[in-house]
Amino acid sequence: RRAEQISEATLVSEVQSHKCLWAIVGAHREVSREEAEKYAIHVRARTDWRASTKHIRIKALKGFYRYAKLHGWLPVDVMIGIKGIRKQTIIPPVLTVEEMKELLDMPDLSTVKGWRDKCVMELMYSSGLRSSDLEGLSLDDFRDNFSWVRVLGKGNKQAWLPVTRVAAKYMKFYVEEVWPELNTHGYQELFLD
Repeated sequence: RRAEQISEATLVSEVQSHKCLWAIVGAHREVSREEAEKYAIHVRARTDWRASTKHIRIKALKGFYRYAKLHGWLPVDVMIGIKGIRKQTIIPPVLTVEEMKELLDMPDLSTVKGWRDKCVMELMYSSGLRSSDLEGLSLDDFRDNFSWVRVLGKGNKQAWLPVTRVAAKYMKFYVEEVWPELNTHGYQELFLD
């Protein structure tokens, strides 16, 4: 498997999963479908493992046995049909409305960098932009008095996203009053250091 340029983490996971499997069914011999199912039941029942560990333990063996069958190392993939563990989706904590307002009010509007930061935050908040979406934004990426912003998504697909009136108001002021002060070298990018 190492020659196939499999990642080190995958190899380690396969070894750990096989050690666990062999501890249940007996070391270094061909595994039956029933024994593979017994292994999966054992993994699911472990209370000392997180769901992500259980997921990796089953997924690693499923990948290994699929690969071994495909390359003729084994006559059958004993893990076919064995259900894995669903990864737990961890929902990040959410800010309250008051916390978000407090965050948006943090930039110091008595400085040009404070105005830049305020516009960045308002755009991200109003349009759901990622920090990578903001990189390289220029005046050409805005339409209708800053009420629309163009971003490049996955696969270089363009999308026009709406901008709230509040964010558009801050952008208009920033571009007319603040940006010329920051942009002493004539760059196209709106958000300069």
